Amino acid sequence: MDDPRRIISAPEKERKKIQPAAAKAVRVVTLRGLLVLKIFILSLGAYLTYKNVQVARGLAAGIG
Repeated sequence: MDDPRRIISAPEKERKKIQPAAAKAVRVVTLRGLLVLKIFILSLGAYLTYKNVQVARGLAAGIG
């Protein structure tokens, strides 16, 4: 990535004021947050699938 400031949603004038090191830090925090969110959503989907199978097999009364 040439300029880490390009991923920040702000007017061009404001974006140019941001230091590249700060923009890189924002990028890293954003990507890590998205990774955590993605893992959480995938885990929730896997859990719900597992519980649905358990209900269908008659091994559980319900998902909750």
